Amino acid sequence: GGGSGSGAATTTGNDADADTIRTTTSNNHLHEQDSCWVSSIDVDPLGHWAVIGGGIDRHPTTANNNHNTTIHRGFVASLHLPTHTINTTITTREIIQDVSYHPTEGKILTVGNEGVISYWNGCDLGKGRVGRAWLTLPSAYCTTVCDDGGAGDGRHVAIGGVGRTVDCISGMATRVSLTF
Repeated sequence: GGGSGSGAATTTGNDADADTIRTTTSNNHLHEQDSCWVSSIDVDPLGHWAVIGGGIDRHPTTANNNHNTTIHRGFVASLHLPTHTINTTITTREIIQDVSYHPTEGKILTVGNEGVISYWNGCDLGKGRVGRAWLTLPSAYCTTVCDDGGAGDGRHVAIGGVGRTVDCISGMATRVSLTF
């Protein structure tokens, strides 16, 4: 749903036109005509915050485009569970298909239809994306954070999606692709 407010939009990261952070509702936020869906929810290890990811089909009358076509985008939102309030909503260029908390790195991980994994500030989603890594997958649908049994940095991330490959990332840098 939509709402009214006067929050100003700011952009972050290397994709200045890709992500828009909203801490309050503004005219460019969600409109009643826009169709939204939630594709993934994860809760932080302490149970205080939920991160929500999904997609937006922006209706042509609210998309401010001259082509009269629906624009597909995504969003990430943080929900403060004790107070049942949305803290921050970020619209993204990619449709978000999965979200996960990375407890040892203190980051929120998102994947979507662009073949990248994005890292967001886990304490304040409003600070924006803090990193990205390209995947071998053209589109990713699921992530899982796996304990390595104390043999390394504490956690590995496995990402699955289109194709017969699973990308494994450790420490936001080291990557191995497994094909089955």
